[in-house]
Formats: sequence, structure tokens, C-alpha cells
Amino acid sequence: TVVGLIGELTLLNKVEQTSDWVRAWHSDPGDNLDFAFNSPALSVEVKATSAQQRVHEISIHQVIPTIADNHYFASVIVELRDAGDRVGDIVDGITERLDEASLANKFWKSLGDTCGSSLPEFLNVRYMSKLAGQSLRFYRAEAIPRPELTLPLPPGVSRVRFHSDFSSAEQAEAAPLLKFTSAD
Repeated sequence: TVVGLIGELTLLNKVEQTSDWVRAWHSDPGDNLDFAFNSPALSVEVKATSAQQRVHEISIHQVIPTIADNHYFASVIVELRDAGDRVGDIVDGITERLDEASLANKFWKSLGDTCGSSLPEFLNVRYMSKLAGQSLRFYRAEAIPRPELTLPLPPGVSRVRFHSDFSSAEQAEAAPLLKFTSAD
């Protein structure tokens, strides 16, 4: 959970339109997609790892989204280190870039819902934020390795999870996604 949430914060820290991305951020930590925009339609699921290989666990509902045809995975390598930046400092920087107090409340509520009573400990976690930002890569959902499955799943099957090695997948261009802004 710590590494995954740091991955999402890394993306929020890199995008140009932070407020739009916080608006699109999931309201429930159990949602299948981390970021979902309506207009234009775009969804991004962030996967983070503390390993040096981009092997991520994915659910079939994340790889076959029902929200947007423009669906991407963002992959982040997170290195936890005592000499790194405090998560709380990154969170403060993101909060300062939000253009509405209600967005800051939404942002902090999402953090609280994800971390629960361990939020203070999470804010004190240290990681190499510059390295995480430099490691950020995007992949179109259809480019990542996955099993041949379709929705709906057969009767009696409710979840399918698998590991996907992104190292052989073609990367998507990051700049348009980092500059993405919503028309909503």
C-alpha cells in the first residue's frame, strides 16, 4: 500500500494540471482505476514497485476498463530510503498546487481513506522522489502482456489477477499525458 500510494503521488507530482488530476483521482482506494476523466475520456491505473523490474500485479478489470477507450498504465519504481524525501513534503507540494480548497479536502480525504490511522506514519516515510519521478513510464493497456480473457467473466468467477512484465511492452509517449487537461 505504501509503495502503491507513493506511485500515485509521483504521478500527481509530475503532471502539469494537478487540480484536474486530483478531481479524476479515485474516491475509494478499492476502485479498479486510479484516475478516470470523462471529457475527453481517459483513464490511468498507476502501478508501483520497489523492485528494479517493472513486473506488476493487475486485475482483469484494470486491463479491460469500462470507462475509457484511452486507457493507460503508469509504472513507477519506488526506492524507500532514509536519506530520501519525506512523503509529507511531497504531499504538501501537491496540496499547494491545487486551485480550490475543496480539492485539497478531497486530496486529503483520499489519503486518509487509503492510510486510515497510519496516515501520520505514511507522511513520514522517506523515498527517493526524484528517482521515482524519473522512473515514471506510461503504457497503453493493450500493449502490456496479459492473458486472453473477456468480460463478463464466466459464472462462478468473480476476480482474475495476474503478474505482467512491462519490460517488453512498448512505452507510450509521456509528455501528452503529463500535460493532459480535462474539459470538465
